[in-house]
Amino acid sequence: MDYIFFIIFSLISLRLAYNAVNTLQINGYSIGKTFRDIFCAKHYAVYTAAGLLLTLMQVFLGCYIIICSAYFLLTVLYIIFFQKRFTKAPLVFTNRVKRLIVFCILSYFGILFLSRHYIVLVASLFYLILLVAAGIISVFENANNRRYIAKARKVFESRPDLISIGITGSYGKTGVKNILYEMLKKSFNVVKTAASYNTPLGIAIASKDIDTDTQVFIAEMGARHIGDIEELCDIVKPKYGIITGIAEQHLETFKSIDNIINTKLELYCYVAKANGVCVFNTDNDMLAKKAKHLKYRSIITSKSNEGADIYAYDIIADAAGSSFKLKIKEGIFEISTILLGRSNISNIAAAAALASRLGISGDNIAEAVRLLGPVEHRLQLIGSGDIIIIDDTYNSNPLGAAVALDVLKMFPGRKVVVTCGFAEAGNEAVRLNRELGLAIADAADIAILIGRNSSWIKDGLEDKGLTNIKQYPTLKEAKKHFSELFISGDVILMENDMPDNLE
Repeated sequence: MDYIFFIIFSLISLRLAYNAVNTLQINGYSIGKTFRDIFCAKHYAVYTAAGLLLTLMQVFLGCYIIICSAYFLLTVLYIIFFQKRFTKAPLVFTNRVKRLIVFCILSYFGILFLSRHYIVLVASLFYLILLVAAGIISVFENANNRRYIAKARKVFESRPDLISIGITGSYGKTGVKNILYEMLKKSFNVVKTAASYNTPLGIAIASKDIDTDTQVFIAEMGARHIGDIEELCDIVKPKYGIITGIAEQHLETFKSIDNIINTKLELYCYVAKANGVCVFNTDNDMLAKKAKHLKYRSIITSKSNEGADIYAYDIIADAAGSSFKLKIKEGIFEISTILLGRSNISNIAAAAALASRLGISGDNIAEAVRLLGPVEHRLQLIGSGDIIIIDDTYNSNPLGAAVALDVLKMFPGRKVVVTCGFAEAGNEAVRLNRELGLAIADAADIAILIGRNSSWIKDGLEDKGLTNIKQYPTLKEAKKHFSELFISGDVILMENDMPDNLE
């Protein structure tokens, strides 16, 4: 009978493993964050406690078959009614994930087999065993990652002729990167980091595409801690940089806005030491204040400040996109784009500042902008029928949300905002989410709030007099009611990503 239950619980564990590895992948393979997401779930705490209680009953009462059968039934009910993915993103079966699954499952199976008579105890500790195994294999995975990064560093060291460009900021990095790539690609052989990959490993992966013909490398640079940008610069060795803006984002790890500013300015410091050029978006107040005190190596760009080296004016922004005049050193050029939001005008100006510096003509800049398509999940317009969705779910911060709400105002019809608020806001979570509620009340007719930030957002909404508010614990639960909430003619802003681990 031991072997029968071993086989049964081994098969069940494969289903449970998907959830654990999926959560681990979304959390960047952080054991601590995954432990928090899984073990803070009340239903899992009850499930685990029930397993331990059944184990005690087996120790004192025996009844091995009855106890195992009861725990099997409990596990089946848990999977059916409670167990869920902790994020809406599906598991991506990368080589690392495959190695992780094999090692973790084999480790668990081994412990399960050796402890067959107390199989309920082992099964109730399934996630804990998997996370310990994941922690062990992460030591080897991290060593492997360091090898890839060291190899990438050698690639850049061997190419002093390569025009390396770093792009950082609290928002707009991917947009500026893609815009700059389109402006440069006809004149240069350009390689850029893929999607929103902005970590050392993401840059290492992109460096594999660099060959002897590559002339320009564009690296998106993300940060959650002081020193992260300096580390990325040490790999890429940028001669040029763009800082897109500063916002109160990732405060959970940065702790203060000053730490965010100083971390983003690590790019400027590196570029300045290399006698390069750094572009600043001075529409961002925090960057504008810093730019006044920086050395001549900075090109200042803005969509509205006529004292800037490059700026936009005569701006017309509506639901169809934007048109404006762009003043650069070469002259004045008519620009039009389908990209939504005034923030994209700043992004275009910042990219144009560096493209112009690298010799791209104003006409070629204007043509590249005209052909730009939207970036996925960043003010991306979806649908053209009865209901229009503005997908701004990649990430969010106070400035980005303000831009998205301005875009929402441009559309006719009833306006709906669906949001989970600001994640990783640390000690500022209450204030920032309440202020988000105030801003939503000025733009929307209905607010649909998801997850743990809802009460704070609701406070702001009600302070401004918006009472048409719906609250749901999870996005999955909210979706059940979408058909009755939305009507023909609605314009729906989906603001910020909504992983279930925020719910």
